[in-house]
Amino acid sequence: MRETHKCLLPVGGEPLLARTVRQFQQQGLDEITVVVGHFADRVEAALARFSGVTLVENPDYASDINIRSLQLGLGRKAGPVLVVESDVVMDDPAVAQISTAAKSGESVWFTQGRLKPRQLGGVVRSNAAGDVTDLRYVPAYDESLSKYRKLLGVLAIGAKQRPLFQRLLREGAASSLGQYYMMPWVQHLLSLPCSAYDLAHRRVATYNTPDEYRRCCDLFEVERVVPTRFGVASVSNRSAHGDHALHLS
Repeated sequence: MRETHKCLLPVGGEPLLARTVRQFQQQGLDEITVVVGHFADRVEAALARFSGVTLVENPDYASDINIRSLQLGLGRKAGPVLVVESDVVMDDPAVAQISTAAKSGESVWFTQGRLKPRQLGGVVRSNAAGDVTDLRYVPAYDESLSKYRKLLGVLAIGAKQRPLFQRLLREGAASSLGQYYMMPWVQHLLSLPCSAYDLAHRRVATYNTPDEYRRCCDLFEVERVVPTRFGVASVSNRSAHGDHALHLS
């Protein structure tokens, strides 16, 4: 089998990255930046049919977890922005909810339900009002955190929080590329107020292994994308760590 990047694997009948760009453009988010590194030429080819997409190269992708990618993607612009990791799969209602929340101009971490056994990565705890009270990275499953919610890999950065977060990203990347972009937010949570929005009631998934990809395909097997006279349309029909990220505004 030809080696490829996981964001170019087909989900619902089209490469995941192309699917994600299409979904958010349909929600009116038409200024999209994609940070590329591994297989950049193939990513560019997969996105060639879209207008309004800017590619930014991360020359450090081989040693960067993702903090440099986000720093480069955000640049020095101002205003609210939506960050979507390239291995996140969402149904159209989830994309609509994310887009609506992002347009509010507030900072929101989107989650995919309670932390489950064997899961690791970013987790969040919030109060009854939805305000985040704890944000952390979990390197291994910890049962004491079972009431925390698992981050999805989607973050809306509000206009008020963006300047500070961009500065912290620059400082963090200069210190070490071996960290996730969430770490500056973790370390300065009190200065970066935010809320959490759970999407466990929607079809959302991420994948990093072949088994996770197969489960993701099973979850979205009722979707297929077919050409129409005016582009593409979703219809109902049975049928390794990434360096790419999307930044939408």
